Amino acid sequence: MCGIAGIYSHKPAAPELYESVVHLQHRGTDAAGIMTYDKRMHKEKGLGLARDVFTKDNIPLLTGNIGISHNRYPTHGGFGHGEIQPVWTSVPYGIAIAHNGQITNYDELVEQVIKEEKRYLNTTSDTEVILHIFAQELNKNGNPKTSEEFFDHLCDAVSELFRKVSVHWLEVRELMKRDIHPEVEQIISSHQRILCSILWDMNQRVMYYLENLSM
Repeated sequence: MCGIAGIYSHKPAAPELYESVVHLQHRGTDAAGIMTYDKRMHKEKGLGLARDVFTKDNIPLLTGNIGISHNRYPTHGGFGHGEIQPVWTSVPYGIAIAHNGQITNYDELVEQVIKEEKRYLNTTSDTEVILHIFAQELNKNGNPKTSEEFFDHLCDAVSELFRKVSVHWLEVRELMKRDIHPEVEQIISSHQRILCSILWDMNQRVMYYLENLSM
């Protein structure tokens, strides 16, 4: 089931992300991880309970005002250190991701990522597959010239990701299709745009922060 938190703040995110993994411990006790960004990615993760993974020595190393955390309850993949989330890739831009759920077409997507996209998979985690598909789609249109163009690229990448990836809730939706309320169906159909709106808001906040930082 896993536990996920994301923070963008005007102060260091790591202390609050640590509180998040502690409070979400019931969502996953196998492993915990935190990744922050401050000109580069900073990560700390380990097997076991959050209070054992994070210490007064390693939390200050997670610098930056933006980050994500993950409590792991494995439903797919192995149990080694490499399977612990968040996971990240440096191309394009630098992307980190944490995921809660289980992909039902994992084997098919692995073939696509390895053979068609020529990417190397370091784990058996379905989250890594999601990461590479999203990165590939985001990289297709090249470098955006404006923030508005970047937003369009994000929406296209997210829409394509949801088109390719099959998860359990999509199967449930098909089973309930005859009885699902039209308003609920509309919300489900537009969830890609909602996610893009969240990413757009984050992008605008980061740009505002960087502009003021350089003044």
